[in-house]
Amino acid sequence: MHLNTNGLLPQSQELMRHPRWDSISMSLHHYDVAKLSELYGCRIPDKAFDFEGIDLQKVNSSCNLIKGYIDNAEEARKMLDFNIDHGIPRIGFVALMKVNDYCRKHFVDLEDIHLDCIPHVYFTKSMNRGGDCKCCNYLYNRNLKILEIYMRNYANPYYCESSLVYDGEYLRQGFHQDNLIY
Repeated sequence: MHLNTNGLLPQSQELMRHPRWDSISMSLHHYDVAKLSELYGCRIPDKAFDFEGIDLQKVNSSCNLIKGYIDNAEEARKMLDFNIDHGIPRIGFVALMKVNDYCRKHFVDLEDIHLDCIPHVYFTKSMNRGGDCKCCNYLYNRNLKILEIYMRNYANPYYCESSLVYDGEYLRQGFHQDNLIY
């Protein structure tokens, strides 16, 4: 069983503590609580990063690359260090899909991050699917602690048609327009 959650609010952390999860993806788009509050449009509690009672070995943090937030190598390095400091073993940097004005305006391409210029970040492999997506995997080593890194840049929102998304009002299939299921 897999859980996707923001992982920052008390309700989501309570859900993350349930032992049935084999893996958990946590949307963590910044290392600073104030910046996260801006991004989410609500106050994120100061204790959001405590992760008390959560098996962090099951957790993958997913960080959207957003102009003005995580948009360069230095900010990416801070996210890497944040994950290592909190015992989270995996992080993914994901580019926004250009499906609306906000995403087009705040889009950061994976290549703009220059992850390979961060000391102790090592490229491991790349998997590309033409114009649909480009993905790269890395490892980060800091003080003998290893962090797995993946970078995903989806260029085609139709590529993700197998994803079900609840937008707060409708259940959608994929990330494109005219995709309502219910």
